[in-house]
Amino acid sequence: MTGAEVSLGNTFDGVLWYGLAKDPERVEWVEYYNLGAHDRLGAALEMQMVASHSKCTKPVYHTSINWHPEDDPTEEEIKTVAEQYLKHMGLDQNQVVLVAHNDTEHKHVHIMANRVYPVG
Repeated sequence: MTGAEVSLGNTFDGVLWYGLAKDPERVEWVEYYNLGAHDRLGAALEMQMVASHSKCTKPVYHTSINWHPEDDPTEEEIKTVAEQYLKHMGLDQNQVVLVAHNDTEHKHVHIMANRVYPVG
């Protein structure tokens, strides 16, 4: 794996638009955690609703985990690494969308998490 950059934002739909809708043929798979919705718009709305009950001005946490081009992790291995990362960051109980793309020489997965914990 190689390093990853973290970005924070204020709207979930923009990240999901880039990740899922802008170029759908580059999406390998999508996984939803702690969400009732299992589609881009529903997830974005649900995440934004939870975030709106907070004073957090940048609830969107986005990063990607990238593998070396010679590495060939399976979908399950990628999910396991992403889940371990989320746990390490204290985000494993928050709303999360994973999006794996197939548009580069190296495997990678985008992680979008709601920094606001869904209470209730």
